Amino acid sequence: MKTNVSLTGGKKWQTIVVVLAILQKIEKEHQKLAVKAARQAAGILKMTRNVPQKRGKKEVKTVMAGIAAIMSSPTTLRTVD
Repeated sequence: MKTNVSLTGGKKWQTIVVVLAILQKIEKEHQKLAVKAARQAAGILKMTRNVPQKRGKKEVKTVMAGIAAIMSSPTTLRTVD
């Protein structure tokens, strides 16, 4: 049985392309957020190196909670007109 599939048109194909583009943008945004969180964590850890151990552990927990919050937050999609 032969199936005629058009790769250049049709609503279904356009929808697939749009969904793929959105997924790529979401992935890129998550990567940016992860890098930003890692940089912030590194900066905070560098600053707290000379702080007493108990306070340093508290800062690390705060940073890790912030990273978890960033990674678990839903990304809002914006449409361009």
